Amino acid sequence: MQPVSSGSLSVRGNAVNEDRAQVVLCGSSVCGGFVIDGASGLTAAHVSPSDSDAAWFSERLGGLLAAGLAGSGSMSDTEPLSDLVGGALATMHAEFERFEGADAVADEDRPSASLAVFRFADEQLELWSLGDCTTVVTLAGVVPVVIQDESVPRRDLAVVESMVRRARDADVPPRGVRAEFDDRLCANRREKNTPAGYWIADLTGVGVPHAAVEAWPVEQVVSISVMSDGFAAAVEPLRLFGSLGELGEAVASGDAAEILRSIREHEDADPDFVEHPRLKHSDDASVVWVVR
Repeated sequence: MQPVSSGSLSVRGNAVNEDRAQVVLCGSSVCGGFVIDGASGLTAAHVSPSDSDAAWFSERLGGLLAAGLAGSGSMSDTEPLSDLVGGALATMHAEFERFEGADAVADEDRPSASLAVFRFADEQLELWSLGDCTTVVTLAGVVPVVIQDESVPRRDLAVVESMVRRARDADVPPRGVRAEFDDRLCANRREKNTPAGYWIADLTGVGVPHAAVEAWPVEQVVSISVMSDGFAAAVEPLRLFGSLGELGEAVASGDAAEILRSIREHEDADPDFVEHPRLKHSDDASVVWVVR
């Protein structure tokens, strides 16, 4: 598809950027794109050659998805996105097992990621989403469509609310009690890929059948924006936009770099999490967009 504009941004929020974001081209046309928001295991085990196992996971998955979307190697451009993702994860699982020390890494300590991948094929825009990456699709004459699994944000919000109450009782800023909630966050993470918890992409691939799958006629699509939760922070907790739909439309209008600058500015102005209670100072922030 020949877009009016397209692009991507991915900026680290901590020591290592564990996100990946890319618009995939076939010649001068856009085949699709993705955002991957990597997460380390509970103990931050590190056996891969990358700066972290989560960074390896996102980088390797991104490479396999880009190849698949472009129709190279053994992956066909007509292959269902679920098969593309599942095949990539199976390849990565075999590779991870060959890393020295991998046999001693428990499942809960292995990397995972939220993922949203889209493709233009057969006159349709296809979307495959697993985890809490946010996708905003603007259709002609329709209110923006927002796709996001709220399982993880809902759990994180409950922890933030408890943290704020604890800080108020202790008469300290929320950041002063943040470390007290590590065990609760770890307990939430242990519910990864369970019916009572949340579904996400990991080396087992068990979350793949639980992805959100959507499609729209290309002729109706005005734009698509996909972002990690670090970029979606412009809505919550920073309240720079009134809704995710508004944020997606602003990205499609070419404002992504300015939005990211504003996100970092507001985070830095609130180092103790008082104005904008949250679990970390800054998160990796990534976004891709295509405008027809």
